[in-house]
Amino acid sequence: MTWKMYVLSAPEATAGWNLPSWFGWSAITFSLLLAGIGVAVAFRAWRDPKYVERTAEGMAVLRPHTGRAGARALVPTALLSAGIGVFFSAFLVARWPGVGDVVPIVIGIFGAVILVIAGVLILSIMYYNKPQFLVPPSMRADDGMAELRRRHEGDREKLE
Repeated sequence: MTWKMYVLSAPEATAGWNLPSWFGWSAITFSLLLAGIGVAVAFRAWRDPKYVERTAEGMAVLRPHTGRAGARALVPTALLSAGIGVFFSAFLVARWPGVGDVVPIVIGIFGAVILVIAGVLILSIMYYNKPQFLVPPSMRADDGMAELRRRHEGDREKLE
């Protein structure tokens, strides 16, 4: 048992999968298509305040403030979709002949770093509405979910 058996990109670990090459290409195509749609939605939300409001209403399934918070985080969500595409591409590159073990691992780590950064940005924008430069201009004055929660707890104390 070597360390290569634990790494998914190592040829010994993926040899038993027998995934056809079209599977990897379709996964990457789907994730890049998803990233493209995310970028298009983010650009449209940036330019059209009415579109942002409609998106927030659509995202507000349970609570209205969560829909607005999700609409504020459209830019990092597009980054998250791109990170998924990069992460999937590591599995495809691992199947290419002549590629060593290092290249897929580096691509996979890069994709994982993009995923973590995008996740932290999504949570930061949803809860604190920071950093402001990633929030659509029409929603920059909104309070984050943490501030709304603090206000709500203050209102509850006044009622008791």
